[in-house]
Amino acid sequence: PLNLPQPDWSLKRTSSDPGHYTSKQAMGQKIKELTRNLSYSEAHMEVLYENQEVYAAQTVIQDMTLMKMNQAVMVKEEEKRSKKHPNFTLPNQGFGQIWTDQKVLEVMQLHEEEKACEEAEAAERVRIRMEKQKAKAEAELKWKRIVEDHKAQVEAWKEECQTQKSRGIKVKDLPPKPKKMTKKVFLALTLGPEGEKDGVEVEGEDNGAVNDKGDETEGSDDDVA
Repeated sequence: PLNLPQPDWSLKRTSSDPGHYTSKQAMGQKIKELTRNLSYSEAHMEVLYENQEVYAAQTVIQDMTLMKMNQAVMVKEEEKRSKKHPNFTLPNQGFGQIWTDQKVLEVMQLHEEEKACEEAEAAERVRIRMEKQKAKAEAELKWKRIVEDHKAQVEAWKEECQTQKSRGIKVKDLPPKPKKMTKKVFLALTLGPEGEKDGVEVEGEDNGAVNDKGDETEGSDDDVA
């Protein structure tokens, strides 16, 4: 760092012969200067070691990044190699062939059929993916409505509990708290096993911060189906 004081390197030529000093005071002053500049050198060495650790860590990170990049490139190259090349070899024994030859026509027809089949499969995958996305979006909307309805039910239930308690109704006789299924269960019922994997709680979902007696609590309510 620029704010570190630089040692006075000329002090390394300081004489160690006591006879070169006129008094103990002069020797003490020289020792004081040597000690101070030695501490400056120590600070520089500490910074140097820290920088070396940083550089080593950066080198490791760069190496890991390059490995990931190489893996990504290898995956792309493997995908390219695995794809069928649009060109194909016609039946030929090393001689020219006329395209009206029966064998050539059969190979061409088979190639066209395979191409049409691959295109149909790709279109079907796209259709299935779009249907899943649409179904998931609709399920999300339904779930948000369920959450909003449950919140309204809980608020109404809280008011009803407070009203009944003010009338002297015992806690055990209060109406039960409204329940709702978890999002995981809802998506499993709506979208099947794949939907269950996406069963994360949405923002704003009521966690039921009210106990079964209609009182506010700091705990959370475990939703059940």
